Amino acid sequence: MITLFHAPQSRSSRIIWLLEELGTAYEIRPVSIFRPMTGEGQPDPANPHPDKRVPAILHDGALITESVAIALYLADAFEQGKR
Repeated sequence: MITLFHAPQSRSSRIIWLLEELGTAYEIRPVSIFRPMTGEGQPDPANPHPDKRVPAILHDGALITESVAIALYLADAFEQGKR
């Protein structure tokens, strides 16, 4: 199962959309992040992203970070007929 580390109203929302489109099972682990534009929030020690940002996913022991890398990884892992 895929674990998505997600902060509301952030770039990780696009990964939720992608996971829904792929129709694969996933779980969301909410994390807090520092938001430099507003100065709000703080890095969450439970977030495995090296920079304590989102998105980040764990899948089969692999940690993938950054939206484009996650999208490419998921497209390859769950291509049509490979689910």
